[in-house]
Amino acid sequence: MPPRRYRAAMSSSHDRTAGSGNVADLLRRAARSHPSRPALIGDGPDRTWSALDRAVDAGAAALMALGHPSGARVMVTLPTGADIVLTLFAVARAGLVAVPQPPGTSADELAAVAARTGAVLAVGEPVDGLVRLDAADLATWWHGSDHRVENGASGEDLAVLARAAGERPVMIPHRAVLAAVEGILGAPRLGLRSEDRAIQVLPLHHLAGWVTGFLPLTAVGGAAVLPQFPPDAGAAGGWIDVVLATVRAQRVTVVPAAPGLYRRLEGAANVERSLASVRLLTSGAAPLDPEDFSAIRSHTGLTVWEGYGISESASVVATSLMGAAPRPGSVGRPVPGVELRIVTEDDLDELGRVVVEPEPAPDPEPLPDVDPAATEVPETERQNDGEPEVESEGTSTGAAEPGADAEQAPADEDNASTEPTDPAAEGLVAAADDQLVDVVSDGEVGRIALRGPTLFAGYWPDGADGPDENGWFVTGDLGYLDDTGDLHLVDRAAETIGVAGFTVYPREIEDVLTGHPYVRDAAVVSAPGRVGDQVVAVLVAQRGTRPTQDDLDEYVADRLPVFKRPARYVLLDRLPRTPLGRVDRAAVRALVPDGGAIPLHSVADRTADPAPGHPDPAPGQAGGKAGPVADKAGPAATGGGVPAAPPRLPGVSSGPKRGAQDGDEDLF
Repeated sequence: MPPRRYRAAMSSSHDRTAGSGNVADLLRRAARSHPSRPALIGDGPDRTWSALDRAVDAGAAALMALGHPSGARVMVTLPTGADIVLTLFAVARAGLVAVPQPPGTSADELAAVAARTGAVLAVGEPVDGLVRLDAADLATWWHGSDHRVENGASGEDLAVLARAAGERPVMIPHRAVLAAVEGILGAPRLGLRSEDRAIQVLPLHHLAGWVTGFLPLTAVGGAAVLPQFPPDAGAAGGWIDVVLATVRAQRVTVVPAAPGLYRRLEGAANVERSLASVRLLTSGAAPLDPEDFSAIRSHTGLTVWEGYGISESASVVATSLMGAAPRPGSVGRPVPGVELRIVTEDDLDELGRVVVEPEPAPDPEPLPDVDPAATEVPETERQNDGEPEVESEGTSTGAAEPGADAEQAPADEDNASTEPTDPAAEGLVAAADDQLVDVVSDGEVGRIALRGPTLFAGYWPDGADGPDENGWFVTGDLGYLDDTGDLHLVDRAAETIGVAGFTVYPREIEDVLTGHPYVRDAAVVSAPGRVGDQVVAVLVAQRGTRPTQDDLDEYVADRLPVFKRPARYVLLDRLPRTPLGRVDRAAVRALVPDGGAIPLHSVADRTADPAPGHPDPAPGQAGGKAGPVADKAGPAATGGGVPAAPPRLPGVSSGPKRGAQDGDEDLF
């Protein structure tokens, strides 16, 4: 079987930025090309690209004056706003390495991250044992400097340590960030222009928000709109109101977001009017529910374009912006510069590395056209050769027409089809600039392997387990390529559940459960049973309802085979989520003990999912509770029957799709 892979060529439709540069070079070019255009709108006075560049020079000079060596780590704990943009650029230009953390992180957690990464400086919130720069220090940077600071790092030097709160921070060099931005800009349907204004609702302390939401604006001199949220916006349910008001007031044209934003449009007032200026909606951090996709389109006339990325690829892998139109359920095709391959166990060696197939030998160059009369051998000489002349069957004696492709010329013209070749039928699809690339559309599920300049340099501190010697990195994601070459995510390999010798994908079960009229949200995890692992479904009920075990068992019996049906159900007031709005599976799993009764857990009682940038409180904080499903079906309030669904946009599903990556920065 030929390799299940996809190559996307680098596009020539924009200036190339990847290579040996520094992330801050993007800002320098924007300041040179668009000096007077606004770069930052909101969170203080509007700042132009030129003013931002001068402020970054001042900040970089101040950081370098502290005497830390190139490559020293700097903790950055700031909310999305002008100061974090200034700081991230200044850290990069100074040759230091940013270690961004969400604001509000506990002192103990910050201290642990500092110890893990060897950080020497903190910008924003205080960290025990580190010199701290606060808002007053950053205010002096905004005065700017006329002294141009040369980059202190570039290329393979580290720019960011992502996912630093985890056990294995991801080492992101400048080269990877620049290549990721270039890949995004190479998506044919993006079409960024200098008049664009992009609202920053993805947190900028996340790699996804920084790389996919902000940095592409530098290429065209577009403006980043910084919404100002009150401290209780997420908990009070007013987050979406602030977003819509900002979009309308600032005439936002581009909305890079997560599915949580589109879910929260349910019941929001004046959605169509608020989005009147918007021309582009994008979604990442988790797969978008196809019904949400359809609802947004029918209600506003706008299309949501999905993408996929992982921290190990600078948050950029694929996007539906690479194709003619988005397809619900697909995350599109790889961006220029990224090579993607679906691999199974047969494609990996004993160390888990991709087995590289030898490149096929090139076809021989066609012989030049020759005048037969000029080389005709006299008959007497042919006879004296001693060998009989044999004419091979099926060979053409005529020369190819001028300009004809010798590789595509049929060997037997009598059997050659006169119909035009269909690239899709040949296993080929068009990439950027209509270049044909090889992709096998067998739909086989396997792990997603990547190769290209967007890849990381390994895991901190020693670069272990990065791309192999052939440049391939095998992700923990499962997916497949459809018959058009679009990528579909299936699940995380680590999240699959083995039941009676079968592989169970949690997302498949979650998608079924969220179709139940009483179920608003679902997360499926495994728990030990009497004879191995069993499937446990953790559910959030629709308002005013309480599903029962019998009700749910009856529902899934018609939709799932026996081995995929949940053995237990647990009800929560809401699912724990990460700052980008993804379900926190580790926290969900912690709520499910190893068998026996389900204890009550204190969980915050919110009527809506937390907004991006507003992480859930950990289990044990004040709020509602978790417990087994009720004994009898029916609404929690008086009255029987299935209740009406809560108000929502036409066609919006009651339950969102879940993401396919553990890391909160893993989809864009």
